[in-house]
Amino acid sequence: TFQFFDYEPATRGDAEARSHTQRWVDYVAALTDAEAPNLLDAVSLPDKGLVLEIGGNAGAFARHLLARHTGLSYAILDLSGVCALGRADPANTPFGDRLRFLPGDMRKMNWRLEAGGAPDVIIFKSVLHDWPAEEAADLLARASRYLAPSGRIIILERGAYTSANLMDIPFS
Repeated sequence: TFQFFDYEPATRGDAEARSHTQRWVDYVAALTDAEAPNLLDAVSLPDKGLVLEIGGNAGAFARHLLARHTGLSYAILDLSGVCALGRADPANTPFGDRLRFLPGDMRKMNWRLEAGGAPDVIIFKSVLHDWPAEEAADLLARASRYLAPSGRIIILERGAYTSANLMDIPFS
């Protein structure tokens, strides 16, 4: 399992790295496509605005949300190899410039600058469980700094994930 989800190849551009990354991108997309119908009604989004998905893979969840919310623009921040696969995925073509991919290290980037403005919504879907509690708390703190003043953070995890798992973070 740990070899399958080795993210290091997604930072390289060689053929072997692309093949490795494509396998886990496809696996995660299949999980997302299976669970998205159960999540769509639970995710409350504005009619218009910018959604930033941290670790959004090659766009599977974004496609489901954009099909339902036609006034939104969407940016996915993920590793460079994952973003390259997302840009090349024909399933993303119908969303044109409403779906953008932002390659880089989420721990080091200015999310607001990369996204082209303060996101109205920041989504963490199946991401925080990959990080130790202290780093997950740091990611959420970053989200609260980069979020638009009236924006919201949405956390979607496959297992129980409560505020008890994290350090206290001021949400406003």
